[in-house]
Amino acid sequence: AGTGGVLKSLKRILRFWGIPRVHGVGIRGMAAGWEEMAPANRDRATRRLTKAARAFHRGLTAEKQPTPRLSQHMMFAASKALVGTLEPDHPDRTYWEAKGWTEKSAVTFQPETDVGPGRRLLSAGIGMLLGRLTPVKGPEKTSEDGH
Repeated sequence: AGTGGVLKSLKRILRFWGIPRVHGVGIRGMAAGWEEMAPANRDRATRRLTKAARAFHRGLTAEKQPTPRLSQHMMFAASKALVGTLEPDHPDRTYWEAKGWTEKSAVTFQPETDVGPGRRLLSAGIGMLLGRLTPVKGPEKTSEDGH
């Protein structure tokens, strides 16, 4: 069994959670542990891990934060539209309001991230469309006999 499927699944989950960049390294050692690996496999694994660690470090120390992917903007807009339909005292709505994510100008979970005008416009359009398509909760109707 390879590591590709596992890494792909983990990346998809983390991106869905709003993490803008996800890196992964799959290493098949063909052994129970590091010491039991063949020297050639151990050297190859060391090179791959070193390269991935450098990329990870560059990402952490970069001045500019990574921009969320388009799919993440779309998910944020959909979530924002759905949260807007919740009751004012609902815990999820209260949390979003405290984070400032329900503000009209919010287009991503990371407000300090520089988002270009194209993504900002697209996010606003998706939010407006989903806001129109999402049913708004109204007062519950009761029958004449109170049931």
